[in-house]
This record gives sequence, C-alpha cells and structure tokens, in this order.
Amino acid sequence: MSGIGPCPDNPKAESDFPLHFELGRRFAEGVFIYEGGLDFVYPPFWALIHAPLRIFCVHAAQVIVYRFAIVAMATLVRTLQRLSEQPLPLSLDAAFRSTSLAILLGSLFWAETSPRQE
Repeated sequence: MSGIGPCPDNPKAESDFPLHFELGRRFAEGVFIYEGGLDFVYPPFWALIHAPLRIFCVHAAQVIVYRFAIVAMATLVRTLQRLSEQPLPLSLDAAFRSTSLAILLGSLFWAETSPRQE
C-alpha cells in the first residue's frame, strides 16, 4: 500500500483504519470489497467514503481522516445545540456541561482508535 505522504516502513495496525483503507482501495479498483475474508459489518458506502484516500499511504490517510474528525465533531456538537435550543432550552452553564460530557465520551473512542506515535 504505497502512496503520497510520510509512510512508515512497517506501520502497526492498532485500529480498524487499515481495514477501512483496504475497503476503499478495493472499491476504487472495482474489486469485490468483501473478498478474501474481509466480510465485516462495514457497508459499501463506508468503502466509497474511504476510496479517495488511496492516493496516500495508510498512515498519511489516517492522519488526514482524524484531523477531519475534529472538525466533524465540532460541527456535530454545534448542530445538536442549535436543534435543541427551542425544545430543550439550557442555561449557558448546563449547555457547557453537556457539551463537555459529549466531547469527553466521544474522545474516549477517538483516543482508542487514533494513530499512535512510536
């Protein structure tokens, strides 16, 4: 799996991202994505999302995706706040606490799957 970007010689897979990357590569090349024992629960749409990342190596693609995830999380939190303003009005203090709790809970998953530096 070669491509553009800083690529370690032998990256260790400590998350599902290399699998996501492989599904995207297979999708882009027109190969059956579940071939060869990759019969996991990821839908074909997941492969479609990761297909453009095949121009990078796995490590560089993972760094790009996780930086995008920070922006996506902030957008999600703000969207949920705006949607809940009228039906569930919260004081500024309660909104801060609930947002902090949501970010904390989300970061537990994110920290578990983020790329590791050695």
